[in-house]
Amino acid sequence: RSIVIPKGLQQIPPDAFSGCESIQEVVIPESVTKIGPSAFKGCRRLRRVKLPKTLAEIGMSAFEDCVLLEEVKCPKSLTRIESRAFRGCSSLENVELENPQTEIVRSAFKDCPKLKDSPDPEAVQQRKGQKMIEERQKQEEEYIRKEEQFRLKKIFRLFL
Repeated sequence: RSIVIPKGLQQIPPDAFSGCESIQEVVIPESVTKIGPSAFKGCRRLRRVKLPKTLAEIGMSAFEDCVLLEEVKCPKSLTRIESRAFRGCSSLENVELENPQTEIVRSAFKDCPKLKDSPDPEAVQQRKGQKMIEERQKQEEEYIRKEEQFRLKKIFRLFL
Protein backbone atom coordinates (compact mmCIF):
# COMPACT_ATOMS: atom_id res chain seq x y z
CA ARG A 1 0.00 0.00 0.00
CA SER A 2 1.32 3.43 -0.97
CA ILE A 3 0.61 6.70 0.81
CA VAL A 4 0.89 10.03 -1.01
CA ILE A 5 0.97 12.97 1.40
CA PRO A 6 -1.22 15.86 0.11
CA LYS A 7 0.53 18.80 -1.52
CA GLY A 8 0.57 22.00 0.50
CA LEU A 9 1.18 20.25 3.82
CA GLN A 10 4.26 21.76 5.51
CA GLN A 11 4.70 19.31 8.35
CA ILE A 12 3.80 15.69 8.92
CA PRO A 13 2.36 15.75 12.44
CA PRO A 14 3.66 13.63 15.32
CA ASP A 15 2.35 10.05 15.31
CA ALA A 16 0.51 10.69 12.01
CA PHE A 17 1.02 7.16 10.68
CA SER A 18 2.57 5.53 13.74
CA GLY A 19 1.93 1.80 13.81
CA CYS A 20 0.29 1.64 10.35
CA GLU A 21 1.69 -1.71 9.40
CA SER A 22 0.15 -1.88 5.93
CA ILE A 23 2.12 1.10 4.52
CA GLN A 24 4.84 -0.01 2.12
CA GLU A 25 5.74 3.27 0.42
CA VAL A 26 5.43 6.96 1.29
CA VAL A 27 5.69 9.85 -1.15
CA ILE A 28 6.19 13.19 0.57
CA PRO A 29 5.53 16.39 -1.44
CA GLU A 30 7.98 19.26 -1.87
CA SER A 31 5.92 21.46 0.47
CA VAL A 32 6.92 19.42 3.55
CA THR A 33 9.82 20.82 5.59
CA LYS A 34 9.49 18.71 8.75
CA ILE A 35 8.57 15.14 9.62
CA GLY A 36 7.24 15.13 13.17
CA PRO A 37 8.22 12.81 16.02
CA SER A 38 7.11 9.19 15.60
CA ALA A 39 5.33 10.09 12.35
CA PHE A 40 6.02 6.67 10.80
CA LYS A 41 7.22 4.80 13.88
CA GLY A 42 6.48 1.10 13.75
CA CYS A 43 5.42 1.02 10.09
CA ARG A 44 6.92 -2.45 9.86
CA ARG A 45 6.22 -2.99 6.16
CA LEU A 46 7.53 0.38 5.00
CA ARG A 47 10.16 -0.22 2.32
CA ARG A 48 10.47 3.09 0.45
CA VAL A 49 10.32 6.75 1.42
CA LYS A 50 10.80 9.58 -1.04
CA LEU A 51 11.97 12.59 0.96
CA PRO A 52 11.35 16.02 -0.58
CA LYS A 53 14.13 18.40 -1.57
CA THR A 54 12.64 20.94 0.87
CA LEU A 55 12.89 18.77 3.99
CA ALA A 56 14.78 20.48 6.84
CA GLU A 57 14.19 18.19 9.84
CA ILE A 58 13.39 14.56 10.63
CA GLY A 59 11.87 14.32 14.10
CA MET A 60 12.64 12.03 16.99
CA SER A 61 11.70 8.40 16.28
CA ALA A 62 10.15 9.44 12.95
CA PHE A 63 11.00 6.12 11.25
CA GLU A 64 11.89 4.05 14.32
CA ASP A 65 11.30 0.31 13.90
CA CYS A 66 10.57 0.49 10.18
CA VAL A 67 12.28 -2.88 9.88
CA LEU A 68 11.98 -3.27 6.09
CA LEU A 69 13.29 0.19 5.17
CA GLU A 70 16.50 -0.39 3.20
CA GLU A 71 17.64 3.00 1.92
CA VAL A 72 17.21 6.69 2.69
CA LYS A 73 18.36 9.59 0.52
CA CYS A 74 18.54 12.77 2.58
CA PRO A 75 18.26 16.01 0.58
CA LYS A 76 20.68 18.92 0.69
CA SER A 77 18.09 21.00 2.59
CA LEU A 78 18.11 18.59 5.56
CA THR A 79 19.76 20.28 8.55
CA ARG A 80 18.86 17.94 11.44
CA ILE A 81 18.08 14.28 12.10
CA GLU A 82 16.77 13.84 15.64
CA SER A 83 17.55 11.10 18.13
CA ARG A 84 16.20 7.62 17.29
CA ALA A 85 14.90 8.87 13.92
CA PHE A 86 15.88 5.57 12.26
CA ARG A 87 16.50 3.43 15.33
CA GLY A 88 15.72 -0.25 14.86
CA CYS A 89 15.57 -0.07 11.06
CA SER A 90 17.19 -3.48 10.87
CA SER A 91 17.16 -3.70 7.05
CA LEU A 92 18.62 -0.21 6.52
CA GLU A 93 21.80 -0.59 4.45
CA ASN A 94 22.39 2.81 2.90
CA VAL A 95 21.94 6.41 4.03
CA GLU A 96 22.89 9.04 1.49
CA LEU A 97 23.50 12.49 2.95
CA GLU A 98 23.63 15.22 0.31
CA ASN A 99 24.48 17.79 3.00
CA PRO A 100 27.59 16.87 5.00
CA GLN A 101 26.66 19.61 7.51
CA THR A 102 23.44 17.84 8.52
CA GLU A 103 23.37 17.56 12.32
CA ILE A 104 22.81 13.97 13.37
CA VAL A 105 21.72 13.63 16.97
CA ARG A 106 23.09 10.74 18.99
CA SER A 107 21.32 7.38 18.48
CA ALA A 108 19.63 8.51 15.28
CA PHE A 109 20.72 5.28 13.59
CA LYS A 110 21.05 3.02 16.62
CA ASP A 111 20.29 -0.69 16.15
CA CYS A 112 20.71 -0.63 12.36
CA PRO A 113 23.05 -3.63 12.03
CA LYS A 114 23.17 -3.68 8.21
CA LEU A 115 24.19 -0.04 7.99
CA LYS A 116 27.91 -0.29 7.27
CA ASP A 117 28.85 3.38 7.23
CA SER A 118 26.41 4.92 9.65
CA PRO A 119 26.61 8.69 9.88
CA ASP A 120 25.51 8.46 13.54
CA PRO A 121 28.38 9.60 15.83
CA GLU A 122 27.48 6.92 18.38
CA ALA A 123 27.56 4.18 15.74
CA VAL A 124 30.98 5.36 14.55
CA GLN A 125 32.25 5.11 18.14
CA GLN A 126 30.69 1.65 18.51
CA ARG A 127 32.45 0.46 15.32
CA LYS A 128 35.79 1.81 16.56
CA GLY A 129 35.25 0.15 19.94
CA GLN A 130 34.28 -3.14 18.30
CA LYS A 131 37.41 -3.07 16.13
CA MET A 132 39.55 -2.48 19.23
CA ILE A 133 37.87 -5.41 21.01
CA GLU A 134 38.36 -7.68 18.00
CA GLU A 135 42.03 -6.70 17.72
CA ARG A 136 42.57 -7.36 21.43
CA GLN A 137 40.92 -10.79 21.11
CA LYS A 138 43.21 -11.66 18.19
CA GLN A 139 46.24 -10.66 20.24
CA GLU A 140 45.10 -12.80 23.17
CA GLU A 141 44.43 -15.79 20.89
CA GLU A 142 47.90 -15.43 19.35
CA TYR A 143 49.50 -15.26 22.79
CA ILE A 144 47.62 -18.37 23.95
CA ARG A 145 48.54 -20.23 20.75
CA LYS A 146 52.25 -19.41 21.19
CA GLU A 147 52.13 -20.38 24.85
CA GLU A 148 50.56 -23.75 23.96
CA GLN A 149 53.24 -24.36 21.34
CA PHE A 150 55.92 -23.60 23.90
CA ARG A 151 54.38 -26.05 26.43
CA LEU A 152 54.06 -28.77 23.82
CA LYS A 153 57.72 -28.37 22.85
CA LYS A 154 58.69 -28.69 26.51
CA ILE A 155 56.63 -31.86 26.90
CA PHE A 156 58.10 -33.42 23.74
CA ARG A 157 61.65 -32.69 24.95
CA LEU A 158 60.95 -34.66 28.15
CA PHE A 159 60.07 -37.73 26.12
CA LEU A 160 63.04 -37.53 23.75
